[in-house]
Amino acid sequence: MICDRIYLMALGAQDVRTVSQVSVQERSSIIIPCWYNHAYVNNVKYLSSGDRWTFSKYVEFSDGREKHETVCVSDNKTTNILTIKMRNIQQSQSGTYWCGIDGPKRSHIGVGFKLKVTAVTAGLYVRDQMLAGFEAGSVTVSCYYHLPKKTGIQWCKLGGACVLESGGLLDGALVEIRNGNGVVSVNMSRLKKEHTGWYWCSVRDLQMPVHITVSTREETTITTFTSTHKTTSSQSTSTGTIKPTGSFTSAQTPR
Repeated sequence: MICDRIYLMALGAQDVRTVSQVSVQERSSIIIPCWYNHAYVNNVKYLSSGDRWTFSKYVEFSDGREKHETVCVSDNKTTNILTIKMRNIQQSQSGTYWCGIDGPKRSHIGVGFKLKVTAVTAGLYVRDQMLAGFEAGSVTVSCYYHLPKKTGIQWCKLGGACVLESGGLLDGALVEIRNGNGVVSVNMSRLKKEHTGWYWCSVRDLQMPVHITVSTREETTITTFTSTHKTTSSQSTSTGTIKPTGSFTSAQTPR
């Protein structure tokens, strides 16, 4: 079905944001997040496909009216993120897609991204798009690339600011970027819970989204009890506090 909408692309470029181009190997999966302005939290969101926005075709809706076999769209109204999950991607699915919002009086806003499906290893990929870290700790993201030129390297918060090579501060977190041997390594430290969210690494004209979840450290005290044959009382001894590590690195092998 072709979308019947009023063209509001200029407004959509400000109120809906996502990556501009991603590369993925066929038969694998990818998650594409789209940030939107909170003013549209109660509007229906959707994914459409086609080179031109006005003539694109609906793929999937956030209200479940369509059921695509390999594409799932979900709307998190707390974070204002429309999440698009695509699995078992085929080369025939290469093309331009649109994160759209059904606006008032049949007006729509949206922003597009290009999906390039390759038969061999993707131009830019991560082994795991979902990572985790702890408050006051750090997290490391490894972005692997197969591109002729290593330009345009940056690390960005979806809907927010960017840090260029070789690093800097991003919303109070310290970002260090290292590049070499086909890998852009991004380390975020001084993490806080509010740093939870979607980010993306960029090399040249490709981006790859990564979600980071920052949790509170849990401290567990282990107490042991010892007794002697000379007395009938028990003695309590604290063995200290166990703290989990603060760094996680992506580890899933790409398909």
